[in-house]
Amino acid sequence: MPKSNSAPNSNSRPGKRAEKPIIQRQKQRLRGKMPDIDKLFQELRTQRGASEIHGSDFDGLLEEIEKTFAGYADLNERLSREIEGRKKIEKTLAERLRFERLLSDLSSRFISLMPGEVDREINNVLRSICEYLDIDLAALWQCTSASPNFLTMTHLYRPIGGPPIPEWIDARELFPWCLTRVLAGEIVAVRTDNLPQEATRDREVWRHLGIKSSLTFPLSAGGGPLIGIMGFFAIRKVRLWPVALVKRLQLVADVFANALARKGPEQALRESEERLRLAATAAKTGLWILYLNKSQFWLTEQARELLGLAADENIDLDRFLDICHPDDRERIRLAVQQSVQADEDFRIEYRVLYPGGKISWMVSRGHAYFDPSGVPERLMGVTMDITERRMMIEKIQAASREWQATFDAISDMVMILDQDHRIIQANAAAVSFLKRPMERLEGRLCHNLVHRTDEPVRRCPLAVAIKTRKHEETDLYDHDKDAWLHVSVVPVLNDQGVVSRFVHTIRDITEKKRAEAESFRSFRDMLRIERLLRMGELTASLAHELNQPLTAILGNARAGIRFIESGTLDMDECKQILQDIADDDKRAGSIIRSLRSMARPEEGEREAASINDVLVEAISLFHSDAIIRNIMLENDLADPLPLVRINKVQVQQVVINLLANAAESVTDGSADKRIVIRTSTANDGGVQVIVRDFGPGIEEKELDDIFEPFFTTKRSGLGLGLSLSRSIIEAHGGRIKAENNPDQGTTFTFHLPAAGER
Repeated sequence: MPKSNSAPNSNSRPGKRAEKPIIQRQKQRLRGKMPDIDKLFQELRTQRGASEIHGSDFDGLLEEIEKTFAGYADLNERLSREIEGRKKIEKTLAERLRFERLLSDLSSRFISLMPGEVDREINNVLRSICEYLDIDLAALWQCTSASPNFLTMTHLYRPIGGPPIPEWIDARELFPWCLTRVLAGEIVAVRTDNLPQEATRDREVWRHLGIKSSLTFPLSAGGGPLIGIMGFFAIRKVRLWPVALVKRLQLVADVFANALARKGPEQALRESEERLRLAATAAKTGLWILYLNKSQFWLTEQARELLGLAADENIDLDRFLDICHPDDRERIRLAVQQSVQADEDFRIEYRVLYPGGKISWMVSRGHAYFDPSGVPERLMGVTMDITERRMMIEKIQAASREWQATFDAISDMVMILDQDHRIIQANAAAVSFLKRPMERLEGRLCHNLVHRTDEPVRRCPLAVAIKTRKHEETDLYDHDKDAWLHVSVVPVLNDQGVVSRFVHTIRDITEKKRAEAESFRSFRDMLRIERLLRMGELTASLAHELNQPLTAILGNARAGIRFIESGTLDMDECKQILQDIADDDKRAGSIIRSLRSMARPEEGEREAASINDVLVEAISLFHSDAIIRNIMLENDLADPLPLVRINKVQVQQVVINLLANAAESVTDGSADKRIVIRTSTANDGGVQVIVRDFGPGIEEKELDDIFEPFFTTKRSGLGLGLSLSRSIIEAHGGRIKAENNPDQGTTFTFHLPAAGER
């Protein structure tokens, strides 16, 4: 470093470099007052200043600047803290002042509150307390009428979130330790973590709710029973509850308890009066009192309006009777006397006459009240306009009469039944049929009256409809009355879709069934006649056609006998005779084959048809005969089935013949009187029809012969039915067979090719 040309400073300490003037001047500035930083650094930047300053001098200057600014910063920080503290003190004092003002005004505010304003004001006070004291949660529960253990939360202020607070609690279950102390009148101020061992349940619940500290006050008015609990709770951090604060909040609890205790009766009375007024107005009901000793009425405004009386008119019993219909006045007077003398409820319907001739129906209800000595004092009650109701009743009665007239005009027997088959209502036709008046029919069992049975008959449509909830109908034969009945049952559903009753209709179809039976007999007679005619034609043809070959055979045989007896036997001649006999026999066989072909049914017109349709029609024709014989027809018809090309009348003839044979089989002493008709698709694509009975069956040795002409096991049979049936089926390209069932009865099966197979 070059040596300085300036003389050393006499004031500098030995061994140290003398400070330059610029350094001295700036240090003096720093020690005396707030330095001019801008001017200082401006001088330092100048060339002169730069030439005067050495590194150590500059470092000393910087150190001096740093110390000076550090002192000012410390002073500034102390001043800031002091200002902030004063602000907090002022804020705390202001909040405490507002809180004290809230407490001082609390009693006067709640004394003048209406019952309907108490709850709102309690909520406001709880919110203010939480805001002033920075409390996380405040709540108030009120005891239910059942027990002080059961509490309902009626007020809550909660500025922060957290688990939901129960609106209804069993305090003995959730807070048993706390409840015991509250019931004893204690204020409970605790930290959740410091609860005693016996408060384990309370600790669990407080922790679940996130509560770290709690302050609980019992609410009771004037030392009376507990009416509720008020609590303040800390959630964000543990909070202490100073004694001074607890005393102030105790004042809040006392004010709340008195307000709630006063609110109950006052509000109940006001609500009762308001409900009575609203109910009377809404129901167009007038209230009245008849003072018996003066025979004077007190009436509400609504009662005067109903009766057409002036607001200032003085009303006694005679004046009241004057506005009533003349035919009702004596009834009213007697009803009043009866109510008072017998201490009975008073009720009467009567008519009121208005100026101009208008008439309204009224109903008055009331009760007599007596003084302590038992003397009747007053009759108090209500009056209601029932004109619309009376008109509605009259309309309903008129509609009921019209409905009953329509109901009785139905020629069919109609009954309304319940789920137990009991009669609810019956029309005139049913009453006539059952030969009992309606009052003796109501509640009786339908099957007991109609069929004289203790249980529903087989095929009872009502029993089926109860299960299916659908319209059911069937035809039943009444053996006692020798009548056919068509029975129809329709379920009636209520608004919930549940069957409430059934409309049960019975129609006498005896004439129709007789006509059907006559038609069926005619049809069977026609088939029988046709078979007889065919047999007659066959017999005549046989007699005519076979006569010649048989005569020739007889002649040749006699000639041969004569040749043998004469002793002059010519072998050639004898051979010729035998040849003639053989030829005549062949001719007879040819005639029989020709006649058999003639005996087959004609093919007739054929069409593609559903075998199920043919069966349904045949079963319908046979149905009446089955019912008379008490035979159950069970149909098991497969669907879909391939169509068959058939003569429908001929195939129907086959089915009826098989059904008739089956019916005769099960009628002869069979316990199981059933016939099963079943259809299915055959393995080759055709259609298979099965008719099965549950009779005694057919002798095995006779099974092979039953389809032969003139073979029969019946005394009155011709033996042509099954033969003709086989001829018809075979003529359609099908086949038919019979076999005994392993268990019981016989099954006849015939097969028909599908329409496209032939």
